[in-house]
Amino acid sequence: MCLGEKAEDKLQSFTFAEITQLAESDKKNVYLIIESAVYKVTDWLPRHPGGPDVIRNLSGRDASLVFRTSHPKSSYLYLSKYKIGNVTGNRKTKFDEDYDALVDEVYDGELMKTNYSWYFCKTMISYLILALSVSLYVIGSKNESICMQLFGGFFLGTFFQQTAFLGHDTGHNGVTHNRLYDTMYGVMVGPLLTGISIGWWKDSHNTHHSVPNVVQHDPDIQHLPVFAVTPQYFNSLYSFYHKRVMVFDAAARFFVSYQRYLFYPIMALARFNLYAQSIIFIVAKRCEWRKTEAVTTLLFWTWLIALHYQCSSASVGFACLILSHAVAGLLHVQICLSHFPMQTYGEVQYGEETHGFFDTQIATTMDIDCPEWLDWFHGGLQFQTAHHLFPRIPRHNLRKLQARLLKFCAEHGKPYYMHPFIDANRKLLSGLQKTAEVAKDPKKAFNFKESMLWEGMCAQG
Repeated sequence: MCLGEKAEDKLQSFTFAEITQLAESDKKNVYLIIESAVYKVTDWLPRHPGGPDVIRNLSGRDASLVFRTSHPKSSYLYLSKYKIGNVTGNRKTKFDEDYDALVDEVYDGELMKTNYSWYFCKTMISYLILALSVSLYVIGSKNESICMQLFGGFFLGTFFQQTAFLGHDTGHNGVTHNRLYDTMYGVMVGPLLTGISIGWWKDSHNTHHSVPNVVQHDPDIQHLPVFAVTPQYFNSLYSFYHKRVMVFDAAARFFVSYQRYLFYPIMALARFNLYAQSIIFIVAKRCEWRKTEAVTTLLFWTWLIALHYQCSSASVGFACLILSHAVAGLLHVQICLSHFPMQTYGEVQYGEETHGFFDTQIATTMDIDCPEWLDWFHGGLQFQTAHHLFPRIPRHNLRKLQARLLKFCAEHGKPYYMHPFIDANRKLLSGLQKTAEVAKDPKKAFNFKESMLWEGMCAQG
């Protein structure tokens, strides 16, 4: 018997229920189930590049597919020293086995390969848009043309939106699939060119991917006091991401009551909140590239202020700034469309009896149905379901992946939610209105049969 076999003999055997109970009773430590093995990963939390909350939220759960779809195979090497036991019994269904095979097919196949010339062109187009914007600011100011300066603001907003898509790709290591190289690229298109911390984005967005639409854990749906996607927030819930109670007070009730009408105006200014969150993260929280991000963020504000200082007057400069951020606000609308109208959960899934990874991602995510020539506008966010199931796939392969997933879902009788851009906006506003009605009158409640999840179950979605 080799040393490895002796070490394996010393490991404990657990049932899934025992791991769940252990995680509930021992809150100081974090236990994950990955590929039928049990890992105590508490010591890894401070060093996890994706942020500690991604791991902490899954304690006592089956994190196999969350881990597998978000990490390269080399990451399994880090797990070995944290292993404490194995889970007894084979809980995999035929569907689980088929989906495992699909994961292997996607990540080991052509869809994982990056077309670097495609990304080079996207990067150059982004730079050209910025150059056009700067030219319009400068020439418009010299000629005292307010119209040209406003067009400069419009293209600056377009630059912010298009460049954010590149940041999204690099944040998921979806370009080079090398964390160092993608982070370096992310720092350039993030804090330097758009003012958004790539470290903050990873910390927040990776948490969202691991627990989508879980009311107390997913930061992407925690927007009190201005928005509430479900009446569950009316109970002043604790946010495990923000580490505070999300108070539903009189001010929150007022904003939520009119959230349908406030949605687009607030989205137009939402970027300023991202600036604040980025600076707070760099200064007060764990930031892997703190010094680099601090310097590049300072450089961003230097060139942004200098650019608007070129304007013919302070009022024109302010108008250009607001216009650019309103145009960039399209990005925030696009992000919200994918999840706001969808199913929410009161607790983290991936339990022994609750939704698995695939079903959870499907139920909480919606694609935008659009022609291929509009892919540039949506920047990959229109393939949100494919992206959530396979977050490291290069953007230019997502349309092919979507076609493969549609076939897979049809073969297994699974729903796949996809709606045109205008219809998706209507569904989002309708959902906000339903929550607003409950805020105004607590006696009202949602009708489950009006939800998109019910439509999917009835093969209407």
